[in-house]
Amino acid sequence: MCWAVLASIFTAIATMLWQTRRSHGVARRLRALSHRQWSAGRSLQNPRFEQVCTDWSPSTTLLLQLIAAVIAQGASIPNALHMIGQSCGGEVGEALCHAGAALLRGVTWREAWAAVDGAQPLELIARTLRASWESGVSPLPQIDAAIEQLDASERATIEQHASKLSVKLLLPMGLCMLPAFLFIAVIPTIMSFAQT
Repeated sequence: MCWAVLASIFTAIATMLWQTRRSHGVARRLRALSHRQWSAGRSLQNPRFEQVCTDWSPSTTLLLQLIAAVIAQGASIPNALHMIGQSCGGEVGEALCHAGAALLRGVTWREAWAAVDGAQPLELIARTLRASWESGVSPLPQIDAAIEQLDASERATIEQHASKLSVKLLLPMGLCMLPAFLFIAVIPTIMSFAQT
């Protein structure tokens, strides 16, 4: 019985030591994680990080896909514009944030988007979302249709450039191959017929 009591005491002591060591390990891991998050936040605030992509401008298709993803998760159009604007940054991001904030304040659609006259991606986004904002229907079908239209026009542009490139490539190749064909095949054949 004495051995059983001693064994239970040693077991209790070992369990307490193991739990305290485990809790110290968890605390150490939590401190390391919070330090990593803090340093990641600091790197995002670093001016060098902001200067890496100062001239980057997101494509219209990317912006529409991001807006569709945010709206599909339940966000309203103004909140989606604000969130995407904050994540994109730059002039496009500022314009999206401005339009989203203006819509939340109750400004009309035309006044909210007045600052984006002539900006290609923003003008298309405003046209795509306008009917949904004014009629209250889901903007996802209009966004999908706009994305398909953009993809089709980009595909047509790529095919047009590819056809022009093929003509530009065939002309020098033909100019090089034709003299080679003449010197290798036609002239020796004529010379052989002339000798016989």
